Amino acid sequence: MTSVLQDEDGRDESLAALRRYSLIGRVGDKISVHRLVQLVTRDNLALQERKEWAGAAVKLLNDEFPQDHLDNVQVWPESFCCLMLSLPQDMLRSWV
Repeated sequence: MTSVLQDEDGRDESLAALRRYSLIGRVGDKISVHRLVQLVTRDNLALQERKEWAGAAVKLLNDEFPQDHLDNVQVWPESFCCLMLSLPQDMLRSWV
């Protein structure tokens, strides 16, 4: 997988194939992955790989989370979005 991502032509070809089957979406420089693809991918990861990916996701969210989220009411909507992305789906369902 890493070699495909490093090769620009291979990466574009792979992304095009995934878009053709609606397995990913692309808007600008952002890519969204279908929930079933996420589930299958996660289920096929070894425990250590899951921990590594979870750590990377937490770091990305932490980097994007507004630093003044407690005192600045203006960033609460953005903070809420970051929080929703970081919570497990079953916890979110219990809130809705």
